[in-house]
Amino acid sequence: MKLPINKYRRLAKPFVLLASLLVWLPYTTHAQEPNMFPPEREKVHIVLLAGQSNMAGRGLLEAEDRVVDPRILTLGEDLSWKVAAEPLHFDKPQVAGVGPGMAFARQWIKTLPDDHVIALVPTASGGTSILLWASDYEGDQTFHGGHSLYANAVLRTRAALEHGRLRAVLWNQGESDTRMDEETYRSHVHRLIKDLRADLGEPTLPFVAATLGPWRANAGASVNAVYRALPTEVPHTATVDTLHPSVRPLLLNRPDDPSHYTAASARLLGQLYAEHLLPLLPASLQSRPVAE
Repeated sequence: MKLPINKYRRLAKPFVLLASLLVWLPYTTHAQEPNMFPPEREKVHIVLLAGQSNMAGRGLLEAEDRVVDPRILTLGEDLSWKVAAEPLHFDKPQVAGVGPGMAFARQWIKTLPDDHVIALVPTASGGTSILLWASDYEGDQTFHGGHSLYANAVLRTRAALEHGRLRAVLWNQGESDTRMDEETYRSHVHRLIKDLRADLGEPTLPFVAATLGPWRANAGASVNAVYRALPTEVPHTATVDTLHPSVRPLLLNRPDDPSHYTAASARLLGQLYAEHLLPLLPASLQSRPVAE
């Protein structure tokens, strides 16, 4: 009996991911800096950053972007941990810049106790369609190391889980798919969320997305419609509405690179991601405990 190809892919996917993880195991044992992580995994909050270039970041670095916080860590390309600093991503080193990830972490860390850590897992890649993020993608486009974008995100996140708990996925994508019809794009987004939650073992994993940059309001109407409806269609999700009148005038693109946010706008977007994530988290992670 011939096995249908889609069914075969679903059955094979866990084994492909397992085989890839075994290849990566030698690289998950890098010596860590002393006291980088607290001993309690519950105090280490892992966040997966995914999508395309406006998550990876293309803002030009400014003085405030060079300030680091030892409680905000990032997983490097070689799977070693370091104190986070811009640029977080390494998809295109020649243009990588300020994205929303650091500002998100700076905003959230304010609400956490002093002995807690945020551990960021950068996986975004500029210019990528959501089709390339499918869990069963078998085309030629791969991320560093030869894995698909999806497999890379899962494998890097699994490596991070040695130290803490996965708290959220922050997703910013859609510029490459503005010509895709709304229902098709919706099905891909919903499937991505379902697959990530299954493969990372977190059925209620918070997923926070954002509508496209305000300058794409017309061209990105179908993509934006999907994200605006997401919180009512998929539990444990939220969407940053970049077209809301309170923030739209503040979210600007670079004059010399009109597809991408300025550094200041990327920082604001990161803060908005944090504000939208907090209500999806346990109450203990939403506000700093009051000292008695």
